[in-house]
Amino acid sequence: MKQCKEPGCVSHALNDSPESGYCDVCLYKKPLLDMLALLHRDGGHYTVKNGIQKSTNKAIKIILKLIQKNQTNGD
Repeated sequence: MKQCKEPGCVSHALNDSPESGYCDVCLYKKPLLDMLALLHRDGGHYTVKNGIQKSTNKAIKIILKLIQKNQTNGD
């Protein structure tokens, strides 16, 4: 069984596309962390400091505020 090719990951459970060489967690983690960094506008520092759960909760609030702002502007 092949090990995930992400440095530091010890998983052997590769995802549905084993040709990628990454486990599910590593395959999806980077794009999600990139999105959180974009929403927090900080290069990922908030997530590193506060963890995924708190960062995600705050990101949801950021998105909801943007939606509300757009709705009040007539969009």
